[in-house]
Amino acid sequence: MEVSNLYDLLGIARTASQEEVKKGYRKSCLVHHPDKGGDPEMFKDISKAFETLSDPRKRALYDQQLDRTNSSDGANPQPRSDKRQATKKQKTQPGPPQSESGPSEIPQNPENLSVKELKSLLSSLGIRHDDCVEKAELLQRLRERKNKAKRKTATNPSSISQLAIKILSIGDPECGKSCIIKRYCEGRFVNRYISTIGVDYGVKKLTIQNVKVAINFFDLSGQQDYEEIRRDFYRDSQGVLLVFELNDKNTFNNLTRWEREARSNGLNLQEVDVVVCGNKVDLNGREVTAQEANKWSSSRGYKYFDVSANNGQGISEALDSLFASVVSRNLRNRESLLSSLI
Repeated sequence: MEVSNLYDLLGIARTASQEEVKKGYRKSCLVHHPDKGGDPEMFKDISKAFETLSDPRKRALYDQQLDRTNSSDGANPQPRSDKRQATKKQKTQPGPPQSESGPSEIPQNPENLSVKELKSLLSSLGIRHDDCVEKAELLQRLRERKNKAKRKTATNPSSISQLAIKILSIGDPECGKSCIIKRYCEGRFVNRYISTIGVDYGVKKLTIQNVKVAINFFDLSGQQDYEEIRRDFYRDSQGVLLVFELNDKNTFNNLTRWEREARSNGLNLQEVDVVVCGNKVDLNGREVTAQEANKWSSSRGYKYFDVSANNGQGISEALDSLFASVVSRNLRNRESLLSSLI
């Protein structure tokens, strides 16, 4: 086992209790998870640290490794800062206002502005006006800018070239949430069940409606032990994968509990795009019919799919549908915003 300063990653001492390990993990997640601008690699390291230190057997082996190497890991605990992210933030601090601005800065009645004010406004918008003599010419330049923005919105409202969206997967433990994502992203199935530790994160890049989209997956553990950690990942999600197991009706009945948990943590599923997946359709002993699942989902405005992470049935259709809906909603919102500002 390679020594990776796991205690320092979580900002805890080697003598930390299991409860302190959980608290350290949660705090580190909130600081470093990519949804809040943290570094994805750091986030993965933190998840690995928690996976080891929350397992008594793995932790004992790791402690033995520290003793053999006289490591100081955990000797002087303090929250580890993300130097990469700090550097990034420093580089991206907002500078002076840019000369180019959006149409929102054009007032409703520019005719009421003085010549000096009009020239200042044109300069702030990056519009050339040194060849204008009369006030009417300055106003004409403003009208040209507004008309150009209107034409662009009307003819190509989805002209945005890149988009990042946040997708959550939620549902009871062992329903196959992680396997569905792995099947979609990697085209493979993991036979051995591996419980998600807290929150798993991954990125899939696609082109949807001529837009380059970065799909940020946040795969939330369904284990009760991680409820406190899950709380901070609901907000600002744009799409949700709600998963249950077709041969276990309890997991279907528990979908309403997941709706409540999302709502209590700032995410109303009726206000975002949701796809419900009934997983393990390839297995015998089905307890939830497609009609029943469809009825429940459609009554809430969700889409429903029978899927199998094992053989891939319905996976691409379900996730592609979710991503397309999220992207379309983003583009509509953007078009609406631009139209209201012009």
